[in-house]
This record gives sequence, C-alpha cells and structure tokens, in this order.
Amino acid sequence: MAERVNIARIAEIVSADIFSKLGWEAHGVPNESWECNEPTHEKRDHPTDVTFVYQDPYSARNVHLITDLKSYAAGSIKEFSLRETIESLALAVDCAKDNPKWKELYLKAGAEYEIQGLVFIYNHDSEYDKSFPEQLHVVFQDDLTIPRGVKLSIIGPDEVWYLNEMLTDIASLARDEVIPTDKKALKFFYHSHSRSKVVSQDHSMVATIDMLKGKYQMLAYSHANQYGGFRGMLVYYRGYGESEREFIVLIDMLRSFGVLDNYDRILVRSARGCSRAANNFNKAVSQYATYGNHEMLLKKLDYGSIASVRPRLTQFEVALRGGHA
Repeated sequence: MAERVNIARIAEIVSADIFSKLGWEAHGVPNESWECNEPTHEKRDHPTDVTFVYQDPYSARNVHLITDLKSYAAGSIKEFSLRETIESLALAVDCAKDNPKWKELYLKAGAEYEIQGLVFIYNHDSEYDKSFPEQLHVVFQDDLTIPRGVKLSIIGPDEVWYLNEMLTDIASLARDEVIPTDKKALKFFYHSHSRSKVVSQDHSMVATIDMLKGKYQMLAYSHANQYGGFRGMLVYYRGYGESEREFIVLIDMLRSFGVLDNYDRILVRSARGCSRAANNFNKAVSQYATYGNHEMLLKKLDYGSIASVRPRLTQFEVALRGGHA
C-alpha cells in the first residue's frame, strides 16, 4: 500500500516543481472529492488531485485547472485508461462551473475566472518510448463523453520531460550568466497580434497552458553588462529542425512579432533538434539575411541544443519527503 501511495505522490511532486517555476500556484484543498450536483453525470462525487491557478495575461482572468495527476510505469500508459481519465475529468470540469462546493474548496477570489481541466501524466520509470500523440489519436477516434464548452489539456510523458529540460536549461544559463540571475528579470513573451492586447506585463511571469502546449515558448529579458546592457530573447523550440524552411518560418514568425527589431540577442534553444538542426538553422539565417536585407540577423541570432534531462524520483526519495511536494 505504501509503495502505491509513494508512486502516486511522484506526479504530485514533479508537477508542483514544474508549475511553480512557471508562475502557477496550487490553490485549495488537494486530494479531495466534492459532491456532484449534475444528475446527468450519474456520479456521486468528483475527485480532484490538485487545482492549479494562474492569471491569464490577456484576459486577466484567474484560470483554474482542475488537475488529474497520473504516475505510470511505461507499460501502464494504455488507451483505455486515458479514455477513462479524460472522460472523468471532463465531467468534473462541467460540474464545477455551477457547483457551490467546488467554489468553496478551490475558487480563488478577486478576479473573473474560468475553469479548465488538465491531465498530467508522468512516467516514473523513464522507460516510455512510444508516441504519446499517436496514443491520444487512437483515444479521440472514438466518441468521448465530453460536455459542450469543456476545455481540457493533456500533458503527456514527453511533454513533462520537455518542460523539465527547458527549466533546467534556464537555470543553467542563469548560472553561467548568459541570462540574468534575477528570476524577476525573465518574463514570458506574449505578442498582441492574434489576440487582445496584453493586460499587464506583471502577469508575464506566468506561462499559460496554451503557451506550454505550443511549438515554442519565448522569454524576454534585459541583461546589464560593462557596455550598458542589451535586450535578449530566449526561444525554446519544440521542432526537429529537419529543413532550412522550418527555421525560415520560425524567423519570419519572430519578425512578425517585432522580436527581430526590438531585441539585441535572440537565442533559439532546442531539446528535440535532429543532427542537422544547427546547420539548417545557420543556413536559414544566412538565407533570410541575404534575401530579406536583414544582415543584422547574422549577429543577433544563435542556436543551441539543450541536454536531455528526465526528472526521476525514487520511492525512497518520496518517502524522505514524507510523501509531499
């Protein structure tokens, strides 16, 4: 029994460590069930492992993510269990919208709010080598019971590793003074082209779930040095960099966001780049600079790969923490 409890706690510890560094907070009562008040759900109650909250930089709403934490061995990540988890969480999110008990336990007051769901799947033996998107594709080929208006996100094993690698790299760059050591000097970058103007830059210490699920994550900073300092941008890119064209599209996106004109140094970092990625990036920069009359790009843009780091806690380490994050 203690062994199963410790395995379950691993996802709790890893998720708390990752999301706290991304500006989220765990709010309300963890590991609690609350009464269902929707008869059509045919459920007595809804379990909640943890509810994470952050303030959206566009809407200024408090986004509440009812989170189902899963800690699985590689062989236990099956389509049928994913389907069951997704459907159960969808009903919980649907019920929470008008549920006074949920509000009593989890609602963060002080701003307008919205409720979403998050499935967080951690592979505790680090041996998962399948394609999680392909497994999800199989699940979503069937008709899932997801009520209208419910928004769910799923962070699978590979994405957990990716987020950990990104955060580890940020810490490494700060130690080497490539970026500021003051965490408050580093802010997630939100552009205003496709959505309403960002409400407050104070909120850009937060990475939204949409940003984390995207193909890139961008962080802006100002770095002082003996020459007065400069403005920098970190771009964490999830793509494989298998062609020059792929990087030309990325550079063009940076131009459209105003990054090329407004920042002095732009570091593109990749944890998933293929063996040709660095060469393809350099060719893309040269091509873009030549044909787009952007010679300054040759000095501004740089590419680097980041180390593969998989968070792994043993049951003994969990026990030493008392089973808590």
